[in-house]
Amino acid sequence: MGMQEYDVPAVEAAALRCRRIGAADGLPHFVTVGAFLAEWVAVHSGDHSRLAAMRAAADDIYRLGLRATRTITLCATAEAYLSAGQTAAAAAVAQEALAVADRVGERVLAAELYRIRGLATGDPAALETGARLAAEQGNALVGARFTDRPPRDLHEPSAPG
Repeated sequence: MGMQEYDVPAVEAAALRCRRIGAADGLPHFVTVGAFLAEWVAVHSGDHSRLAAMRAAADDIYRLGLRATRTITLCATAEAYLSAGQTAAAAAVAQEALAVADRVGERVLAAELYRIRGLATGDPAALETGARLAAEQGNALVGARFTDRPPRDLHEPSAPG
């Protein structure tokens, strides 16, 4: 949820907790998730030189066999590339995530992925598809990203409640 809301302090705390739990309990997938979250924090704190490390950390999660969250990490990675102005990479990762979502039937992040792809490529059809999916899902968080409202600062923590 912290990644969806661009809540850097929450994701930073989650990264630390994942790494601690993983190390203490011998759970390597917690350690790899913590590493991915830490890279997300670095990128969203302005260190765009960490984008490649973020992508590698996402891939490391799946080397252990975990498959359930692939669209989540790909979506977060695509959004990070977009926020860094690397539109070609953002579009490619969003397309990769949409292909995974299609393959497994996952639709929760499809609206956000179409939004990212649409912004990265300037494709109004992708933006329309994303806005429609967000409305159909009742996803107000992502739906607001399609309106004319100015976007919230990516580095500003979300409001409580």
